[in-house]
Amino acid sequence: QGRMHSDPDGTQQVSVIRRLTPQSRTDARCVSALLGFCRRGTKCNLPHSSVEQQVWQLVQSTQLRMADLVDHTVSEHAPLENAARYFCQVCHMACATEGEFSIHLDSDQHLQAILCSIEKMGWKERAPPSPHPPPGGYRMCATFARWRHCPRGSRCDCAHSSSEIEEWTRRAAAWEEQVHLVKENGLQSFRDELRAEWQETARESDLLQDEEFINKTSRQPYLICSGVAIQVFDKKPATHSWDITVATDRVLRRACLFDPVLSNYFWLELPNQRLKYQVLDCPSSTLTQLRLCFNGPCFGQFKQWLVMDFGRKPYLVKKFQVSVQGLCLQSLASTGAATAPRGGGGHAPADGVETCERWSRLADVERRHVERDSDMIEYKPPDASIGSITCGAMGKLQFTERSYAPIMHYLLQAEEEAKVSVLHRLSGDYQAELRAQHRSQDGHQYQAPFGGQLAVLTIDEARLMDSEEGQLLINQESSTAWIAQNATGLPKIFEVTILQVEPPSRVVLAISESCARHALSPCRGASTANRTCSLHVQFQLDRRQICYQHAAVDEVVRRGLVPRLLLPDLHRFPAPGPSQLDRVYLSRSLLLPSFSRAQLQVIRFAVHALEMWKMRQSMPPLLIYGPWGTGKTLTFAHAAMQVALDRSARVLICTHTNSAADLFIERYLDEFSTRHNIRLCRVYAASRSTRSSSAAARRHAVMSTSMFTFDDQFRLPTLGELQSARIVVSTLSMAHTIRKIGNNSQDLFSHVFIDEGGQAMEPESLQAVACAGPSTCLLVAGDHLQMHCSLSSSFAQEVGGDAQSLLTRTYAHFMSLGPRAGVLKSLLRENFRSNEHIVDFVGSTFYEQEIAAKADVAPKSPFKALHFLNVEGQHSHDHDGYSNASEVDQVLEVVKKLRRHSPYFDLRRVGIISTELKQVRLIRQMRTSSNMGPVDIQRIFNVQGQEFEVLILSTVATRHM
Repeated sequence: QGRMHSDPDGTQQVSVIRRLTPQSRTDARCVSALLGFCRRGTKCNLPHSSVEQQVWQLVQSTQLRMADLVDHTVSEHAPLENAARYFCQVCHMACATEGEFSIHLDSDQHLQAILCSIEKMGWKERAPPSPHPPPGGYRMCATFARWRHCPRGSRCDCAHSSSEIEEWTRRAAAWEEQVHLVKENGLQSFRDELRAEWQETARESDLLQDEEFINKTSRQPYLICSGVAIQVFDKKPATHSWDITVATDRVLRRACLFDPVLSNYFWLELPNQRLKYQVLDCPSSTLTQLRLCFNGPCFGQFKQWLVMDFGRKPYLVKKFQVSVQGLCLQSLASTGAATAPRGGGGHAPADGVETCERWSRLADVERRHVERDSDMIEYKPPDASIGSITCGAMGKLQFTERSYAPIMHYLLQAEEEAKVSVLHRLSGDYQAELRAQHRSQDGHQYQAPFGGQLAVLTIDEARLMDSEEGQLLINQESSTAWIAQNATGLPKIFEVTILQVEPPSRVVLAISESCARHALSPCRGASTANRTCSLHVQFQLDRRQICYQHAAVDEVVRRGLVPRLLLPDLHRFPAPGPSQLDRVYLSRSLLLPSFSRAQLQVIRFAVHALEMWKMRQSMPPLLIYGPWGTGKTLTFAHAAMQVALDRSARVLICTHTNSAADLFIERYLDEFSTRHNIRLCRVYAASRSTRSSSAAARRHAVMSTSMFTFDDQFRLPTLGELQSARIVVSTLSMAHTIRKIGNNSQDLFSHVFIDEGGQAMEPESLQAVACAGPSTCLLVAGDHLQMHCSLSSSFAQEVGGDAQSLLTRTYAHFMSLGPRAGVLKSLLRENFRSNEHIVDFVGSTFYEQEIAAKADVAPKSPFKALHFLNVEGQHSHDHDGYSNASEVDQVLEVVKKLRRHSPYFDLRRVGIISTELKQVRLIRQMRTSSNMGPVDIQRIFNVQGQEFEVLILSTVATRHM
């Protein structure tokens, strides 16, 4: 129905008036209609124009009927062309069809118009750094508040006045309201809707289906591409294009590029046209040809997905990637190539297991449960996520406040992809023994799921015990596996649970009823009690800890901790002077007479930081470093005890392993808490066995009674229990849980201590840093010259060794700042563990200064404390690494001499280590034949933190000493 009325200029206009319903409202106008188009149409309960609002108000407030106010003849004789067209009142642009209007909603013009509508609200102050305020809101700039001047000027991310904070807060509220209205009224573009749904889905394959895993013989649509999807260039600028043919009987409705951030690098073109598209609404039902173009003016790695909509979900997706290398990380190309779901490239297959194609995350998999962890849903795995990274003008990555988070996210993705590739070496066809029940080596009885089976796989012992992929299984970094009848994944792929890994050669899987019915091929065996079945198995990486580290990266950015704790800006956050620290009072009852000046300065720094925290003032972090045996852990513990004497203190101590965390309590904190009546809280994972911890550590853990076994078990503390403890001790991986329990509070801890910070990847340490607030003090202990943390990818090595851990990178950053950061680096010089000859050699060779030996340790006859043995041998190389048979003979001779001169010496205190897996295997083979005894033979990566009385190092292929 229509109503004719006159505008102020006298022209006649026609307005559409919809039927008034009991649900109709007249107190507000429809925002979607104001922006151009309401997709609810006649079902919308809000008026779409001022005329319609006035008519509805008259009908509601008077006795008039709709027929008295509406001219029915208009709807019968007038086409109402103006009302039927799609008009965007934000951009003042009319569209003839819904398809054209959809293209307009995807355009940058429409987005800029919406942003301008917010900017035209009469703001007086400068624009905020981000429309989304950090947790706790925007804050005042500490430098400006102190000196009334900020060297960063308008580039400062903090407010310079209270009025600026107030306006920034109102701007953020206006932006959130605008985003909410756009979502509620269906005004998001197709690409925005797709990305929003993608971020919220737990089953990616229900929304997008990878084109590479389409069965080409079926009637499903697929793409024919003119070239490979992964392209590598060694210079800039780089240009490339792919001609794409759509092979299907279905009608292609639209195609879009998934990532809008790369709109300047990737675009779509139609044949014989030069227009650039990001979202392409197909003008006809016969479109089968289009072109994807790339132009990269800088170094970096660029990823883009082409999404095809054929009228129903899942949409078809094709992945493209371009690496412009230059000096920018050769690992970008290698990591990118590994990102494609292909397995085994360059790695030797396991015995009896052939390398195979790796199934994609976007493959159709029947999962055992739907993931509900918000972090697991938000941070997708590498083969189901899209993200690019660009390098500086010289092709090198640089840590800045803006680039910090992208580099950390990319490091985690590279590590995850590398671990997935390593774990995939175990994938292949197995003969599984099917059982209804299974008794493990420790006596635990496992029962098959209802209607399902238990499958016992046998893996080569050397493959499981000594290889990198086997260690991932043993260390429980894989909790599920995907299985199917064959490597093609047809007819379906199923997810099963890994119940237990039983060294040296067995893995137990729990197979559900549905999987047992469809995936198991015909069984062989004389009886049902002992059957075998052929399965194709691909072990899956447990992503939970990696996702928590992704969340920690974003959290430290949201809390504004990057310029203070991670890339310390000493202009904004000055370090305390030595004279300030010398005036700090310490309780003498907790000080040891053997403490050096460096150790006392560390303790004074922690106590001074507590006073700064009370005054809500910020300080940069402190590094405590030095070789083994110099008392770093002892100094940390005494600093925590001095701080904990204050009732307001809250200290979080995080270590890399549970054994190191328990050591803190057993050696130092247990007696201290009893003597001073100070509550400690040792946080364990609820799934950890109580038998794995000491009695001293269990006394300070939070326990509950199992309702099934009536045994004590660990549980997570409540917020009140955390707040009542002055010292909380946990591992780095549990720091994420502590932050969640604290409801992301920024005032939960006054201090965060990270011990052995060089043994953890930086994102791992960020889980503890994310528990810090604006004034929390951070102390990191470790040794930047000891063996770095274990990394699977080459990304960090090629960025530089300084990027591997928080300790090493911060140490390099402080070194670049010069003398200003001298008080923030504390070197402990006195060694209390090793022989003086070993200490002198390490100090002069690696630390460029003398390290004092304080321990009286005699060498084992007939050798000196530090003994070098030259071997004129030749090393060999194969897929397992390097080996040197001459060095193996020399190692055997050393052990024989040791046994001959010390017949009662415990050989279990002798360690033989090497970096090469093949060398370790050769020495183990000779141990039995040569009667070497129970010496411990390990790769160097497996003995970090252990102690031996005699250590034999086989360097295998050393060229320079």
